[in-house]
Amino acid sequence: MILYNQLILIKKISEERITANLAQAAYYLVLEYFYKTNAQGYPQE
Repeated sequence: MILYNQLILIKKISEERITANLAQAAYYLVLEYFYKTNAQGYPQE
């Protein structure tokens, strides 16, 4: 029973990490997009 609870906890933690990694990846993609558009002379809002 203890092992089962640990597995659920590990699964929950890993899911939260995956979500955080996706959010971070999306953030960097947006930053890179704005950097590129700004570098090409478009106004950066």
